[in-house]
Amino acid sequence: MTDNLEITSLRQPITDIMWECGDILINNFGTSLDVEYKNNQKSDPVTEIDKQLQTKIIKALSQIVPKHNVLGEEEEQEGYNQQASDYLWIIDPLDGTTNYINNVPLFGSSVGLMYKGSIIAGWIYIPWPNKENGLVLSGISGDGCYVNQSPLYNDPVNSTEANKLIGLPGFFLSNHKFTGPMAQKFGEPRGTGSIAYECCLCSMGSTQYSIFGAPKLWDIAGGIAIVKEAGGESITKQPNNKIWQSTEPLIHEWKSDPDMVSELKKWANSVIVCRFGLADYITTNMSSKTPVIKKIGKLFT
Repeated sequence: MTDNLEITSLRQPITDIMWECGDILINNFGTSLDVEYKNNQKSDPVTEIDKQLQTKIIKALSQIVPKHNVLGEEEEQEGYNQQASDYLWIIDPLDGTTNYINNVPLFGSSVGLMYKGSIIAGWIYIPWPNKENGLVLSGISGDGCYVNQSPLYNDPVNSTEANKLIGLPGFFLSNHKFTGPMAQKFGEPRGTGSIAYECCLCSMGSTQYSIFGAPKLWDIAGGIAIVKEAGGESITKQPNNKIWQSTEPLIHEWKSDPDMVSELKKWANSVIVCRFGLADYITTNMSSKTPVIKKIGKLFT
């Protein structure tokens, strides 16, 4: 219980909402969609599905938890009900929009719940080749993780394995390297284009870990809770900072103020999600590569 709110009572109602979002995503997958872009480089697309799902989730939350705040990815809708509250629902209605509009079935719809700066619950829908056409993973602090109706938990590990999968950004190995015991067995890299999807894969034990360069809060909030409750762990660090810290809490200087929601829009730190026991192992055996220009310079000094 957190300030008289029984979080476990929300598991099924929010799970039902995520299934409804999943139905919309599946029914519109592969159809012609109107696409807008948030930048001139056309690298950050948004569709009417993104907006429809966020509206749907916010409307449902306004009925279930009317006194809570909401932070959504789609800016024109994020002003809903901002007030002095220690609860913040963080929504990514469609994570992996580029995949979705290009007919790649690697995407997710994610909701996370933060309390005084700590992520205490998360829900993610992802498509999956089963009779339900998907999975809904839910993780609630102290109450475990479920995938559909089944409990989900992974035992701790103490090292990575060469022939098991990991999630890495496409640019990662150009700028970083693994050393020590990880040099030859850091895993088989895969990139899905959806942070929510990769968090689910880690939670289900399909991957050993995933590294994310600079996700926004809505990209990672739901996944952090699910990974933890599935027996994993997550760490984060700020840009240009070498120190990795636990994501508990994720926000150290919390304020029960509507302005906090606007401040959190700017959050974009590196994050690693992994099987429990791997966080220190990965960061100890990972380093940045020396830029080529510096290597050349050393030849003349």
